[in-house]
Amino acid sequence: MPAPNYHNYTTVSGSTLEYTTSPIGNYNSAETWSGGETAGSWSAFLISGSAGVNATAAITVAGGAEIEINNFADHKLFEIGVTNISGSATAGAEVYLFTKGRRI
Repeated sequence: MPAPNYHNYTTVSGSTLEYTTSPIGNYNSAETWSGGETAGSWSAFLISGSAGVNATAAITVAGGAEIEINNFADHKLFEIGVTNISGSATAGAEVYLFTKGRRI
């Protein structure tokens, strides 16, 4: 029997696997957070302007620690693994969440 082709699978035992043609370690996508609770797996985030972000908005980092977003400076990229972001933001809020290229 030939060996199975595992490259066609995107999940194994409930874990999400990701394959990308982007170079490993380079940022390959970004999304804007506009308030509410959002879960995912991001490698970095940037606050473009704090005026629209509620000071009690928080990020949860890998491992479970929750940090209020007002502890981070504006206009700087923080390379911190983020698994959740929650709170409120006005229509003009600009918090960007970045993912990096990974290979399985």
